[in-house]
Amino acid sequence: EALLELPDPRGLTGRVVDGLTGEPISTARVALEVTTGFSTLRPWKEATRVDGRGMFEMSGLVPGENQIRVTAEGYGARAVIVRALDAERVDAGRIGLHRHGSLEVQLSGMPEAELSALRVDLMGYEHRPFLQVPNSGVIRFDDLMPGSYTPRVVFPDNSTRWLAAHVAPGQNTRLQANVASEGFRVEIE
Repeated sequence: EALLELPDPRGLTGRVVDGLTGEPISTARVALEVTTGFSTLRPWKEATRVDGRGMFEMSGLVPGENQIRVTAEGYGARAVIVRALDAERVDAGRIGLHRHGSLEVQLSGMPEAELSALRVDLMGYEHRPFLQVPNSGVIRFDDLMPGSYTPRVVFPDNSTRWLAAHVAPGQNTRLQANVASEGFRVEIE
């Protein structure tokens, strides 16, 4: 006969706010996730909705490290590590979410027919797959988490050119690159 003792689950409270304004995000959801090492396996149970003040309360934390995922429409998701020690309830405090941004890459310096032979993908906080460059030379990546990104331009001979940009919360960043030379310019609206 085996006896399995499981620790009592800990509770969690907190408040979800806009990371820039501090205003509550009343449409946010908070989910406890099952993790192993560096991988997230799945949500533990259905996400908890916050109230009109952005406040939430949930249970299910285990002693030690726990990961929650906070989401809201129009905002980038955020994973937060919460440590549950001896207390029955843990206060996560204010959890700030940031609005999505976008990155527009304008390639120039080549005839249109040659521009359309290029491909661009995006690496950074989020990876976006390759897109074929249209004749206009403009590629746009929307709904990006704020942070640093590296657009990779791949030429027909499979050589590459790496660019760099930073996407600010709720902003459209334009990156202009002359792919026939070494210069590029970044504009943030």
